[in-house]
Amino acid sequence: MERKTIKFEIEQDWTAHELSQFIDSVDYYYTVFALAKYGNVERRSVIQDQSIDNDNTITPDNMYLLLEENQRLSVQEVQYASPGFISFEGLADVIKEVKEFIKDILTIPTALRNRHISEELNAKKNGMSLLI
Repeated sequence: MERKTIKFEIEQDWTAHELSQFIDSVDYYYTVFALAKYGNVERRSVIQDQSIDNDNTITPDNMYLLLEENQRLSVQEVQYASPGFISFEGLADVIKEVKEFIKDILTIPTALRNRHISEELNAKKNGMSLLI
């Protein structure tokens, strides 16, 4: 399976906690998308083998175990600075989906704000006021 890298630029100040949350979030979404395509519930026994109490419950902290090692996301490079970057490597088709998903999330507030401004201008043009 082809692997690909995705790189995120880091600007301004980030705490170690924020960086950790970001890495966890990217890993979580990557794993969800990868499981949707390649997940193997038969690997559930791996979760049980790694569990202290033989519990095979799938949680956000262990669901990556349902993927083969070569399907999992890995950190490729980190430059912790401002500006800096962090890059991940994973399955090419899953990386593409994660990139599109994150891009969509980041553009939603701008699209909503632009729509609200457009509606407000149309309302003013038509002699109405818009309360939101």
